[in-house]
Amino acid sequence: MGSAGIHETTYNSIMKCDIGIRKDLYANNVLSGGTTMYPGIGDRMQKEITALAPSTMKIKETFVSLCPPLPISKELQQAMVLLNLPITG
Repeated sequence: MGSAGIHETTYNSIMKCDIGIRKDLYANNVLSGGTTMYPGIGDRMQKEITALAPSTMKIKETFVSLCPPLPISKELQQAMVLLNLPITG
């Protein structure tokens, strides 16, 4: 049994809120902390939440980061190629 991803956790949290504020919650996601330094995390989060959310919702991700993006190791680059993920950074 695996754990829910951050996109699923965010989606589930929004869906537990009153229907009247869900639109605002989908439109105002803030990503902060260490994992936001990985290149492409915002685009991926936006793509994955968009796939889960109702099609009428506008999804927006905002970053708050005090650190520059982390360099991508050769091993991570190889894994990203195998998973067909964009390599930036």
